[in-house]
Amino acid sequence: MTDCFWSWLVRQSNRKSPLGDLARDAKSERGARCCKPHFTSPEAAESHLRLHHHACGGALRAMANAWRAYSRVANRERATHL
Repeated sequence: MTDCFWSWLVRQSNRKSPLGDLARDAKSERGARCCKPHFTSPEAAESHLRLHHHACGGALRAMANAWRAYSRVANRERATHL
């Protein structure tokens, strides 16, 4: 079964890309876990980045791209279990 978004994201921290940068930031965020509201939807994640981290456009794009990648993985996994 696919992990929650946060768990999936932090496993991407070894990548040398905007996704890896985002993953390292998420991993270092104090108290961040998949049960936190800001990791439950793309909209909540974007809002969290804007409000609490004053995220730049690059960080917001990285988060949107991360959610798209995560969704592809989750959908593929669900399809194989049908």
